Amino acid sequence: MKFRRTRTLHRFLDDGTPVRLRPLEADDLDQAAQFFAGMSEQSRYMRFMAPMPRLTPSALDMVERTLWESRSFILVALAEIEGEQRIIGGVRIVPTDRDAVCEFSVIVLDRWQGKGLGTLLLHEVEKHAMRLGFHDLEGIILAVNTKMLAAAQHNRYKLAHHPDDPTVVMAHRHLYAPALRSPYRRGRRPG
Repeated sequence: MKFRRTRTLHRFLDDGTPVRLRPLEADDLDQAAQFFAGMSEQSRYMRFMAPMPRLTPSALDMVERTLWESRSFILVALAEIEGEQRIIGGVRIVPTDRDAVCEFSVIVLDRWQGKGLGTLLLHEVEKHAMRLGFHDLEGIILAVNTKMLAAAQHNRYKLAHHPDDPTVVMAHRHLYAPALRSPYRRGRRPG
């Protein structure tokens, strides 16, 4: 499947900072190490749920594969930093073993957290998930990741502690319900 392009969206963060949202492109992978270096150790832990001192080749390969998978999608947020457009956050959706369900993960650089970017990314990726045919969006969030939990709650996700692990919260959002159609044309009834 070829890489999907969509238009660039222009949005504003809570503090009025303009950001651009667009799909991740293959050329963006060059910025990956710089983006990763801009994250604190705590932010890396919150996102990967394990210590991650450096960006591994396998993690980079996983991101690159997402560019070409037909039902996966990465949306990135860019802001002007020192005269250049730089990636400041992103959200990824990937299919699960259930056809109509995808899993999300969000990542936002430390200095951009608390400005509504996570909420914005979740809101926009929900639209892409529906376009890809998903009806439900799920994610796993560390229970101590209060900023991400707040973003999920703001976007009306149902939150529940994982039954086997109280350190994580399951976030779920039903995106789409097929319309029920009558098998009869308007005005016509059987009999």
